[in-house]
Amino acid sequence: MATTQISTNTKQDVIDGFEFLCQQADRIASRFTDEEWTRSADHGGWTAKQVYAHVTGLGALIPQFAEGYVAAGPETDLGPNTPIHDINAGLVGDRTNASARELGEEFAKNYGAALAWARSQPEEFFQKRGTLGGYKNWTVADLLVTAFIMHAVAHLYNASTRFP
Repeated sequence: MATTQISTNTKQDVIDGFEFLCQQADRIASRFTDEEWTRSADHGGWTAKQVYAHVTGLGALIPQFAEGYVAAGPETDLGPNTPIHDINAGLVGDRTNASARELGEEFAKNYGAALAWARSQPEEFFQKRGTLGGYKNWTVADLLVTAFIMHAVAHLYNASTRFP
């Protein structure tokens, strides 16, 4: 069900989220044993490495995605025209041969760039609105915190959990 979001997040919340992800990059990538790196770690059947590759790749898309979200405006739903399964397959496939160290370095680079981009934007940018599927008329800040930052944390939790 689509909802109209009343903004609760700010530019600082986005910055704090990206900082948290940057701080965790090396720790997360280095914690997996070879066995854990290749075990199923997500409800979709992805391995821990594939989950980490997905989240790593998402970090590179943030500025372009947020700017496109704003440019489209709240009346245009980007959801139907966003080939999310193809994007996800590409993000994972592009990193198939990457080592844990390489993924950790790329993760830090991508989210570091997203952090620098967020810092360079005025607060007003984060209060502009758009629509993506069920995120109807949400602010950029709310979308980034929910669809990117919390999304990344949830995936990384699933990949690193030690519960059967």
